[in-house]
Amino acid sequence: MRDLGDIPFVSLEYFKSAALPPLPQQIHVTKIKESLQRDAAVRSKDSQRWAGFETDPRSSEESEDVTFRPLSHVFDAVVLEACKTSSTPAKLRFTSRPTESPTSERPNSTRPDAYLLLRAHTNKKFPNSWEDITVSFEFKKGTRGNSDSKDDDKKVIWSLHHIMRSDPCHRATFGVTIESTEMKFWFTCRAVTIVSKPFNF
Repeated sequence: MRDLGDIPFVSLEYFKSAALPPLPQQIHVTKIKESLQRDAAVRSKDSQRWAGFETDPRSSEESEDVTFRPLSHVFDAVVLEACKTSSTPAKLRFTSRPTESPTSERPNSTRPDAYLLLRAHTNKKFPNSWEDITVSFEFKKGTRGNSDSKDDDKKVIWSLHHIMRSDPCHRATFGVTIESTEMKFWFTCRAVTIVSKPFNF
């Protein structure tokens, strides 16, 4: 953490324009959003929340794994709608195995809470390899305030670092941290690491 110095906090709009790759022209975000809002299995019409998060995670009495499990349903629903508009199969899948370490040629016991994994594995021998992780996730219910945020930050930075050091040809990678309802996006490349200001997901 100290070696990185001060990591720039940027607005969500800046992060999207500077770090995220452009979407294919045939993917219409507005149409996807409208479709999801009509789907009661995805978005609750009563609370205007994601259907799996009727209450804030900090209020959950379940484990973090169970509390944030609905994220996979949200991801799958968004991808399904995107595939409908683009006629292009998804390239990533949401995987949550917080008690298991992804495989790695370098010794590493890190266990991300979840990650987005390439469907077309580059490492055929190990289907859950760090080589195929494009986005690392860390979750906390947010019951410990700032200490939860610091813990998530350290863990996701280590995941980003491990991905970049494991493959010298890797140009960049992404991360996501969540404390209760506060989400941050992370980006790192060979030149810089930036993080978005938190927003309510």
